[in-house]
Amino acid sequence: MKAMSRRLILFGIVAGVLAAAGWWQFLRREAPAGQRPLVTLDATSIGSLKGQFNASADAARVIVLLAPT
Repeated sequence: MKAMSRRLILFGIVAGVLAAAGWWQFLRREAPAGQRPLVTLDATSIGSLKGQFNASADAARVIVLLAPT
């Protein structure tokens, strides 16, 4: 029983460290230096997105929509 408890505690610690590392790497809400700040896309910002997208018609453009599901 003691060995099982130690394994469970060790698993919890490793899982916590991995979760914290994943949060630090992927869920930060900052843009890298030299890049425009991040914005939230909603009904009020669609016009701005459309204007910026159409303004750079001579460059390659990609829109990626991600859902947390």
